[in-house]
Amino acid sequence: MLINFPAMHSELIPEGAEEGVLLFDPGLAADEDGRFRPESLPIDKRTAMALLRDSISFGEQFKDPAEMAFFGAHTPEDYFEESTGTIKNQLLASIGAGKAPGGKVDPEAPSRRAQFVLLLAWATEEGIVESLGLEQGVQASWGRMSEALGIDGEDRESEIGRIVSSTNATSPEGIRIAWPRVLEGMAAFMPEEAALFCSDKDIIEAWEDAGFDFAPAHSEYPAGTQTVTAPAWRLSGRSACPEELPFTDREITVVCRK
Repeated sequence: MLINFPAMHSELIPEGAEEGVLLFDPGLAADEDGRFRPESLPIDKRTAMALLRDSISFGEQFKDPAEMAFFGAHTPEDYFEESTGTIKNQLLASIGAGKAPGGKVDPEAPSRRAQFVLLLAWATEEGIVESLGLEQGVQASWGRMSEALGIDGEDRESEIGRIVSSTNATSPEGIRIAWPRVLEGMAAFMPEEAALFCSDKDIIEAWEDAGFDFAPAHSEYPAGTQTVTAPAWRLSGRSACPEELPFTDREITVVCRK
């Protein structure tokens, strides 16, 4: 089994989804075709949707929600570090990041943390996909207006020509999320026999710069690819396996399309 990384939506894969590669579903996809949804997800769909609503509501109190985005933080606690309100405590408890009552150990806390990361990534991607659709619609409208006004290549230097020609939809290649956190989240739920598939050149280059060894992929993987294998915590750029994320100690194979 090959699971795409880091994007969980095909619209955000610049070269398009590789044949036979599944998209990861953290529990929210309406259509399960071509997707892998782990059976071991600790948060059900209804609870996940409520958790995201609460998280978004919490983030809206800040002038710049991007500053409070989880992707840049290393733990769920960091996401809420600017507030000590009731909603913070409720959210932390729901993902197993808060202190357990009576000091009890919550065995599902690490996997809830991992799913929470993936849920936030999923919600972020959904917003990006929606924005791409709106921008592409605007571009199409400008194109129709350009044709109606008779603007062709020779008129591009005119003022309205410059406006029309410069209205381009955002490219998925320019969109970044904190892929190390996504990798760690996926590591918590991947089947033992599964591998990740990555065609993101920036991520592959980061691994090359970090000194990871790449080898020609086995025949079971897509032709012309290479593989890199290492513990998830190393691939995500950490210096050691976090105690609160024990699943990152497992070795992950990534099939790379350079």
